[in-house]
Amino acid sequence: VDGDLYLSGNLFAHKIQTNQLTTNSLEAQTATISGSLFASLIQNQNGEDISLILKNKTTTNSTSLASKFSIQNVDKEVASIDSTGKAEFTDVTTNKINLNTEEDELNNITSSIGVGTIIAGETSVDIQTPAVTEGSLIFVTATTATDIPLAVTAKKAGESFTVSISSVNLENIQFNWWIIN
Repeated sequence: VDGDLYLSGNLFAHKIQTNQLTTNSLEAQTATISGSLFASLIQNQNGEDISLILKNKTTTNSTSLASKFSIQNVDKEVASIDSTGKAEFTDVTTNKINLNTEEDELNNITSSIGVGTIIAGETSVDIQTPAVTEGSLIFVTATTATDIPLAVTAKKAGESFTVSISSVNLENIQFNWWIIN
């Protein structure tokens, strides 16, 4: 055909090869796109979840690297989530952060937030966590009423930090801690 082709019924074909396809609606069970996909909207169908499956990359020496979903602004990455679940964002605004743990499990599950206690009669406690670096900002908040201020007095990168008070207290002092790197 050299010109327009009008078809009023269905077109069944094993393979269609074209340089450009314009359509008002396209339904496909599976689509493979080896180039770019440009879209103004990606929307779920019938309220179902949208899944993105990332497989790890294998290097020449057979080691596995996490692949990632990257969001770019011009030529700069502004957000990413890799196949291990690690997320990086340029900026985050949120109303609430929830940790998927109970308070008594907190120190065992997370390494950057937890709880501690300075035992009555002691003036310090070491908190073991691999998240601490020499440049870490460590925030401590007493959860027991006390007139004695708590201070972070030492940091051992990759190991621990020390929370201290200036004088002995007759009761345990419990506190929350949070590390920001």
